[in-house]
Amino acid sequence: MPSYVEEYAARLEASGLLPAGRRAGCSPEEIEEVRRAQGVPRLPARYRDFLAVLGREPRLMPGSDWSYDDLLTLKADAEELVTGDGADPGFLTGAVVLQMHQGYQLLFIAADDLEEDDPPVWTYAEGEGAPRPAFQSFSALLDYAARELSMVRAVNEELRANPNVSLETYE
Repeated sequence: MPSYVEEYAARLEASGLLPAGRRAGCSPEEIEEVRRAQGVPRLPARYRDFLAVLGREPRLMPGSDWSYDDLLTLKADAEELVTGDGADPGFLTGAVVLQMHQGYQLLFIAADDLEEDDPPVWTYAEGEGAPRPAFQSFSALLDYAARELSMVRAVNEELRANPNVSLETYE
C-alpha cells in the first residue's frame, strides 16, 4: 500500500503540478545525514516518508529552501536568522528546521513534537519576535503547498493567456 506521501506525489503528478517521473527522494543514508545535521535523535515518520519520496528536490513552494542539500545547513541558517533578528534561538534546540522561505521565514517541528508521527509545524518570521503555530500537522503543510502550487500555476496560465491581466489583478 502506498504511503501518504507517495499518494500525495501521485496526486501532484496527476494534476500536472509535479512533472511525472521527476520525484527525487533521499536514500536512507541521506535521511540519516539530515537527522544528524539537524542534531536530533529522530525524525517524525511522516517527515521521513516525505524525504524518501520528495526530499532531494521537493519542487514545492517556490522561493523556499527545503531540498536535501538545503537541509544539511538549514539549522545553522535558521539560528543565524533568529539571532540576527535579536530573538532567542533557544526554541530551535532539538527542533527540526524544515524550510526557509526567502531568508526571512522558517518552518520547523518543535523538539517536544518529534515523537509524533505527523507533528504540528511552527513558523518564525523575521520581525515577529517569537515562533507561532503554522500547521496542525506536517501533512497539512503538504496540503497547503499543493494549493499554493495550484494557485501559482493558475495565475501563470492566465498571465500567459491574457495579456490584459497583470499581477495587480490578484492583489
